[in-house]
Amino acid sequence: EYAALSVDQQQGNDSILRFTSEALAVRKRYRSMVNGGMRFANSGRDSVLIVERKAEDETVVALFNFGDEDYAISEELIGGGEVVLSSRPLKENLLNNNVLPKRTGVWVRAG
Repeated sequence: EYAALSVDQQQGNDSILRFTSEALAVRKRYRSMVNGGMRFANSGRDSVLIVERKAEDETVVALFNFGDEDYAISEELIGGGEVVLSSRPLKENLLNNNVLPKRTGVWVRAG
């Protein structure tokens, strides 16, 4: 059962290994992800986790939709931001339609 989790099996774009490796690299690039204060935002859903990290003039928001339905993101939460990490390729521009697809996690550098 663990063979599917080996490194050679986790090389694809949708693998947990790829996401974790990219998350560590992104974390090093943004001061707020290392030294920033952390705040959990109310998503209004049990299946959606929102964490905001701030350091001086930089804010990164991590949004995780563990549910089976898309989630509408508040414009004031990510307004004008840039997706710096996504757990899977996004079919549409997340920031144009403010929708987080089901079973997807993203980190957004807020604008």
